[in-house]
Amino acid sequence: MVVGGLRTIFPDGGSNMFKYYLSELKIITIPVGNYNANSLITILNTLIDDSNFSITISRITGKLKFSHNKDFIIYTDNDCSIGSILGFELNNTYNSRVGLTPRRADSHFSDP
Repeated sequence: MVVGGLRTIFPDGGSNMFKYYLSELKIITIPVGNYNANSLITILNTLIDDSNFSITISRITGKLKFSHNKDFIIYTDNDCSIGSILGFELNNTYNSRVGLTPRRADSHFSDP
């Protein structure tokens, strides 16, 4: 559900898990709530809790960029993945060499 640039993330709707590999496999759960791009980026960065991991949004394209000083992998291989909300295609593995931007510009968010 998108309302005024906010998207409600429902755990029973299967869109609140972020799965990634950075030295070890981790799955984080995004709390249910209404998020715009900036608030979702903030909660993801907080939950990932790695000062070298960064998620930013381009004000020009609206695309999200994921970066770290080491290689990492993002998985969108389950029905609970927040990947489609972030602009990734589900059931894919995204490898990174220092930065990663989803292929789709449609991340379902708009910033005021």
